[in-house]
Amino acid sequence: MNVLITGSTGFIGTSIIKMCSEKFDTVYLLSRNISSSFSNFNNVKIIITKNYLDYTLPSNINIIYHLAGNPEYKNGPNYKNDIFLISDYLFNQCENKNEIKCLYFFSSFAAIENTNHNSSPITENDKSDPITDYGYWKYKTENRLKSYSFNFLILRLPMTFGINMRSDSHINKIIKFLIRFPILQNVNYSGCFSILSVRHLNQILIYLLKKENNMHRQILNLKSSDISLNDIASMIDLNKKINLPWLLIKILPYKLKCLFVNTLIFSDEKMKINNLPSYDNYLIKYELKQMIKFQLYNKDISNYFNSTTVIFGGSQGLGLEFVKYFSKIRKKIIIIDKIS
Repeated sequence: MNVLITGSTGFIGTSIIKMCSEKFDTVYLLSRNISSSFSNFNNVKIIITKNYLDYTLPSNINIIYHLAGNPEYKNGPNYKNDIFLISDYLFNQCENKNEIKCLYFFSSFAAIENTNHNSSPITENDKSDPITDYGYWKYKTENRLKSYSFNFLILRLPMTFGINMRSDSHINKIIKFLIRFPILQNVNYSGCFSILSVRHLNQILIYLLKKENNMHRQILNLKSSDISLNDIASMIDLNKKINLPWLLIKILPYKLKCLFVNTLIFSDEKMKINNLPSYDNYLIKYELKQMIKFQLYNKDISNYFNSTTVIFGGSQGLGLEFVKYFSKIRKKIIIIDKIS
């Protein structure tokens, strides 16, 4: 099978290339830019286009991961072109191509949102109420995709994090802000929000490739866990938290109110029903701590995941438990033990 990744130089795109190179015969990368890191994979072919409204889809594509688009959670005049029109151009080319088994459209929390400020988890069937142009055109693109006859899966992502994450991503901004203004670490942020690790996303995509025939033409909310700013602040400092008065919270703008009210939590019922792989909370905390270390000490966190770990006596007992744990977060494990 062959796969096409649009927006392949973005954070998520670069995070799934290795997985795709292992699971597919040929990986086509559609992008406006060339990355030298792509040369590490023998089965990768690069399609460079200066305009996402002017290219021809290769004829032998079986799976498409559609990530191209403006990632900024904002308002602006260009989102129709940068999200909706470039997506519809791709969808048009996919129509009536029998060799395409499934198109995965990576959507967002912002396409649905929860501006009613209730604490119920957001389901795939909830009414859309986006508050930004970004969210509005994501939602319009979801509905446009439903009008086509080919198979698709709409994957709604919450805040997604991992190595190679953009410096202006929400979680990086939050970490930087808490470090820059330590007094804010003392506030009790009672609202939780869903997050997704790109390592977990890779596991989910592999699982979906095996189960795709049973999951066509639907929306799927994805998440690894629910956290609050308290969880992130506690990794930096352990000061006692100050509760803000509810009347003050009530008048805050939506983007700030979300830190104190559970409005950005995805329901994971559909993930459970479809037996999608879960993600260990210890790994979530580990990955977040590495990101915080990077912000505090300016260390390259990619070394933590791409390094080699040597474990003496790793064939049984406690050593074997270490092997199981580190195999999830290290690129290579070397076990040294006596031959029994």
